[in-house]
Amino acid sequence: MDTGWTAGGGAEFAWSPNWTVKAEYLFVRFDGEEYSGTAHYYAPRDPQVYRFSASPAEFNIVRVGLNYKFGGRYP
Repeated sequence: MDTGWTAGGGAEFAWSPNWTVKAEYLFVRFDGEEYSGTAHYYAPRDPQVYRFSASPAEFNIVRVGLNYKFGGRYP
């Protein structure tokens, strides 16, 4: 298991009692070491060899949303 961190921000705006729109941005970074290897699966009739590798990863996430709040305002 690798560790990492996330940084980001967002905003939400209500234009009526029931409707809002929102946007969010996140930057995600997983720290880790580069590694690779081979795994062997010895099935009785069909043996398989799998190769794998991994390295540190970073990516961006952008989310937008539209919300409707049921019930409206209460007196």
